[in-house]
Amino acid sequence: MTKRYKVAVLIGRFEPFHNGHLSNVKQAFAIADHVQILIGSSYQPRTIKNPFTFEERKAMIFAAIGNAQNSYNCTAIQDHKYSNNDWICQVQEVVARQHPGVDDKDICILGFDKDDSSWYNHAFPNWTFIGLEGYIEYGSHPIDSTKIRELMFEGHMDFIKGAVPPPVFKYLNFFAKTPEFTTLVEEHDHIKEYKKMWSVAPYPPTFFTTDAVVIQGGHVLMIRRGHAPGKGLWALPGGFLNPKETTEEGCIRELREETKLKVPEIVLRKSITARELFDAPDRSLRGRTLTHAFLIELDGGDGSLPRVKGSDDAAEAKWFKLSEIDKMGDVIFEDHKHIISTMKGRSKK
Repeated sequence: MTKRYKVAVLIGRFEPFHNGHLSNVKQAFAIADHVQILIGSSYQPRTIKNPFTFEERKAMIFAAIGNAQNSYNCTAIQDHKYSNNDWICQVQEVVARQHPGVDDKDICILGFDKDDSSWYNHAFPNWTFIGLEGYIEYGSHPIDSTKIRELMFEGHMDFIKGAVPPPVFKYLNFFAKTPEFTTLVEEHDHIKEYKKMWSVAPYPPTFFTTDAVVIQGGHVLMIRRGHAPGKGLWALPGGFLNPKETTEEGCIRELREETKLKVPEIVLRKSITARELFDAPDRSLRGRTLTHAFLIELDGGDGSLPRVKGSDDAAEAKWFKLSEIDKMGDVIFEDHKHIISTMKGRSKK
């Protein structure tokens, strides 16, 4: 039987893969020879929003779909928080690479227009967009990955049994016994309490932080976070702005407090070559958080890197080769990998 399309594209984070997602896959099977599942937000650290690795999500999907007669595969795609065009280009390249020779007219993309976050459904004008029927109802409430994760972290596993395929439920029970899950529960509790403290504010608060991108001799200075959120992850030196300081003053203060960088303050200030605001609405799980990043380019001097030592909120401070950063996506905090990449492009040296 000839189907309408050769390839149907499904994009999602699948955190975790639930019965609504499975229904979407079945709808795609009905109209296309092959279903290309693109797993977003891949190769990032575990967070309460993205608790599972790409490999774990791929395994859950394959276990849920089983040995279907239909042809399908799963491919990782990464976030490009500050460039929709780069993200779109990545998707186009992946589909072209996975399906060489398939004409655009033979490709469709299936999606559910949930809210503004579903903008990508209409980002590929050369492919036919097909709106999905929506998620399967679970009881009186629609299936929602956010709610499933919340129930997981609060110990209510039995409440999600009917919302996910049996193999996925089996894996979630296994995952709930791992050290990684324990760490995520701690982060969930921390962020929940953090938001509770601000719940009495008359308006949703906006937080302002600063970050220092210190580069010398092809290396960038980073700290390992000592506390939640992101405990154990590598991050840029930085933190919240004090009420009576400028962003530059806050950046230098946090840099010196967290790294004990052996460079005079006057030299740090004179070495600032660029500054930029990073304001993606979802860049921090703590709430709406804007950060002002400063590029500090130090001269090589005698060829050695200045001594550093983690202190204050930092468990460790360390210089990393710039060439290493692209491979460290799963251990770098929030959007700091994107900040480093952007600021490196602003270099004047």
